[in-house]
Amino acid sequence: MLSIGLGINVLFTLRANARQLEKSLAYRKEVRVQAISASISTLEVFQFPLCLVNVRDFLTFGHLVPFEACREQLRSLDSCEQAQQLQRQEGVVFISHQWVSFGRPDPVGVQYHAMVTAIQQLQQKGLQCNWLWVDYCCVPQQNRIQQQSAVNSISAYTRCCSMFLSVAPLCYHTDTGVLMDESSYGHRSWCRLERLCYVTCRPFTECKLWRYTDHLQEERPGDCDWDDLEVMTGVTACCENDHPGELCDKQRMMGLMLGIYWRLLSLRDDPLHGGEAKELLRLIHANEEKYFPSTIQLGDDEIQLFEGFLPVLRELFEDERYEEVKSQGLKNSCSLAPVKDQGATTSRALAWATSASTSAALFKHRTNSGLFSM
Repeated sequence: MLSIGLGINVLFTLRANARQLEKSLAYRKEVRVQAISASISTLEVFQFPLCLVNVRDFLTFGHLVPFEACREQLRSLDSCEQAQQLQRQEGVVFISHQWVSFGRPDPVGVQYHAMVTAIQQLQQKGLQCNWLWVDYCCVPQQNRIQQQSAVNSISAYTRCCSMFLSVAPLCYHTDTGVLMDESSYGHRSWCRLERLCYVTCRPFTECKLWRYTDHLQEERPGDCDWDDLEVMTGVTACCENDHPGELCDKQRMMGLMLGIYWRLLSLRDDPLHGGEAKELLRLIHANEEKYFPSTIQLGDDEIQLFEGFLPVLRELFEDERYEEVKSQGLKNSCSLAPVKDQGATTSRALAWATSASTSAALFKHRTNSGLFSM
């Protein structure tokens, strides 16, 4: 009788543990669903307004000015519709560059003067470029919540820009003494991510890419390789500086990367963009761990990153309740708002996405004490 009782007790314990495990797995999946839904929403919707600096003002700054010091001169746009109208009428340039110190983007002014020269040369070519997006000027540097919201919106920002300008003059990192040039620019995670956002948010043939090193040159889309996809193997300032804050920049990039993956799935059957999307997906699926690593090393700790996310994302993509989101999201700007009558899960998840920061679900409520540095 005692052995029977023990056996029954073991059986009940195993069943209770199984139920607990099932609940735990369901909870983890729901967290991933919410995070992915937030990432989808920010493909086309600003979590933080698109702030732009007028070229005339920028040329008078004399150096890169932080957001807090120039916010009164910025133009703030709350929607993609507003931003795309400005883009068509006056031209908007997305400027991408690498930071050349851990605390400031451009201590000796080399980057700023290269940007000024590049913009002037674009104007001489008769190109419309009356408004600029530059990270240090247009992204909050002090308020971390606003900063992360702006980071989450980079993919939507790039969609509203006329052209993408990479600036990579020859200089030296003021803290490490390392040479900074076109090659080092290509290895920076943030720079790769910005370019990837830009080239995947429009038909590849419509990309307008310019690069300035010691002269201005146009990049033909056909000349581009796909190194930009290797965001997570790139270099970040926080990793170089031994993570002065608790959060790694690669954790901050998760929402954008998940959104880009969703966009590529949506584009693969597009007649204009399908070839490039299929090639990127082929690379990803051949080595998912390279492009979407399960974990990263943060000091002595191994931190979960994309573990379990891609299978859930693919499952959501095949869910018919997301069909309208998939069909609209890449044809019209600002079309990823909550979809009416598409099922409670989709509406609830997307509503959550537009009202909460992606980082809350992705980063386990950890905070970052470092600047937004490229």
